[in-house]
Amino acid sequence: MKWWTDSMQRSYQMLIGFHMNDAIKAGQDFKTMDPHFSRMLDRYGIREAEWNIIKQAKGVDIMGNEMITPVSIKMLGDAPAIRETAVKVAAMMHEEANTAIVTPGARQYSWINEKAPAGTKTGELIRSLALFHNFTLALTQKVFPRVFGVEGTAGFRAGTAAQFALGMIITGGIAYQLKEISKGRNPRDITEPKFWLSATMQSGGFGIFGDFLYSDVQKFGGGLMSTAGGPVLGLVDDFKKLTFDNIWAAARGEDTHIGAEAIQFVKNYTPYINLFYIRAALDHLLFFTVQEAANPGYLRRMRSRAQNQNNQTFWWDPQDTLPEEAPNLGAMVGEK
Repeated sequence: MKWWTDSMQRSYQMLIGFHMNDAIKAGQDFKTMDPHFSRMLDRYGIREAEWNIIKQAKGVDIMGNEMITPVSIKMLGDAPAIRETAVKVAAMMHEEANTAIVTPGARQYSWINEKAPAGTKTGELIRSLALFHNFTLALTQKVFPRVFGVEGTAGFRAGTAAQFALGMIITGGIAYQLKEISKGRNPRDITEPKFWLSATMQSGGFGIFGDFLYSDVQKFGGGLMSTAGGPVLGLVDDFKKLTFDNIWAAARGEDTHIGAEAIQFVKNYTPYINLFYIRAALDHLLFFTVQEAANPGYLRRMRSRAQNQNNQTFWWDPQDTLPEEAPNLGAMVGEK
């Protein structure tokens, strides 16, 4: 995942460099260039004086195309203005790439450090809550201000916000369907309004709430405490359920299912086995069989839950070691 993110960010930085080189070759000055691009430059203190320095830089050849880089600017000399301009361009490329491919940065981490001092009880609790939620914070602080603060009429701003929301919902729906397929389930019917509500919740900062609408188990295998409270409180809550809750249930004469819950606990907290590219294989080769042995009827209830909650069937049946058919993509439009 990091490799993919880094590659996307480098590509975006290259686009900025190519665009600067094209503007220079076209003879554009700061006042005549594309206003959207000049506003981006202006955000980082790059104005007419800095642009005149950038125009002197020689483009670096990348696969037959030339781009301006901070290094090519710095090679113009050691004058303070040149060094400062190179630093501004580097900062612009870095921050714009981290905004386009949303990545938490220094601002987000400093916000957490300010609100949650390390070593304090409150601070450590907040840090636990914030684990794996940094994307939401970055989206709120980096992307939302640009979407809702875009220049133009009220109608133009509303249209921009609507396009952004629509894009988030569509990509959320794609991510949701891919996750369902990776779990051995056929895609959900996109003609049902219920699916689009799930897609909305899956997208962006709403992602952690999506599964709570229709299931008491969230997408990483835990419950509400695990998702809302972070992995630390989630571990404490899961351990309490496995031990004290089962002891209390046994004392009242109720069924405990401790075997199945112990297997699920080990599965949730063993490193690497929940990686998406091996999880399905491990489930079908090992865990589903063990779960069924420890808790008879487990697989039947799994099928019933998928059918009752989301009207889904399995393309890779939980009891099969290998799939007997491909995912039914027609299920996305209601085909059985």
